[in-house]
Amino acid sequence: MNTAVHPKIAAILRRIGQLPESTEITPGQKLQDDLGIDSLKLIDVVVNVEEELGVVLDDEDIHGFGTVGDIDRYVAGLTDS
Repeated sequence: MNTAVHPKIAAILRRIGQLPESTEITPGQKLQDDLGIDSLKLIDVVVNVEEELGVVLDDEDIHGFGTVGDIDRYVAGLTDS
């Protein structure tokens, strides 16, 4: 897996979730419960990931994102080709 995507995704999650820069973002954290990323904020996360990482996320797949690791793995799979 392309581990270089995690820091970029973590930065996007901090920004969209309006979390302090010092907030540690780990793959096991739940988007909603741990980071406060609800469905509307998730759309913002997806748009930012697409723009900043140059990938396209399938609209159907994003509904399955429950943790930070889910996003990491999905995006890494798109960038590993």
